[in-house]
Amino acid sequence: FDELHPNLTVLPSWTIAAISVVPGGSHPSYTHGYYERDNAAYLEWDEIAADRDRFQAWIRKNVIESSADDFAGRVEHLRKAA
Repeated sequence: FDELHPNLTVLPSWTIAAISVVPGGSHPSYTHGYYERDNAAYLEWDEIAADRDRFQAWIRKNVIESSADDFAGRVEHLRKAA
């Protein structure tokens, strides 16, 4: 590169075991140049995280019992916006 790229992160090779391409994978955060932060998801998360039962139900539905295809469906709107 002929110019600085502050958005690049440099990691030593020994810290990397694998690389996965997951469109929308940083959701609800943003990925600079690809999609914006999902502020509504953060507001919803505040309420979910404040209640133990609601948190456990969210984890069960969105992590334990969820597939990669389920996640892709939840972040489909990010791909359309990109």
